[in-house]
Amino acid sequence: LLVKDAHDERWRSLLKNDFVAATGAETFVVTALKLGDKSIGFFYADTSLSKGQITPELFRGFVQLVSQARIALSMRK
Repeated sequence: LLVKDAHDERWRSLLKNDFVAATGAETFVVTALKLGDKSIGFFYADTSLSKGQITPELFRGFVQLVSQARIALSMRK
């Protein structure tokens, strides 16, 4: 899930009131990490330090990281 503006009204109703204040993030990506049907965690990245946007290149890198983690988990015995 890519959120380009956490202040947008569509996201404000879904995020806790203090999310932006606590994280300093206005732009972020997040996805669930599952093992079979069980949720075991999530990946999250934001631009709170750079104050920039998540570019298509950064988003592709995030997706690649998550994909590699899912492959690794699927191979575990």
